[in-house]
Amino acid sequence: MKTLRVIQCGLGPIGLMTTREMVRKGGLEIVAAIDVSPALIGRDLGELAGLKEPLGVKVSRDVEAE
Repeated sequence: MKTLRVIQCGLGPIGLMTTREMVRKGGLEIVAAIDVSPALIGRDLGELAGLKEPLGVKVSRDVEAE
């Protein structure tokens, strides 16, 4: 099966739950994370989602910044 590259937009409770499920299920590569909250910009998505390991995906304000 081909890995699908995805962008996580919005990192509220539902967005972070979605992130955890994408990692759990596999088959998806999260390539970017976007949120408008200044407190989240630059932080690792895996850490925000409460995962054991960082994902190496830093939160940005918009996809163009990536």
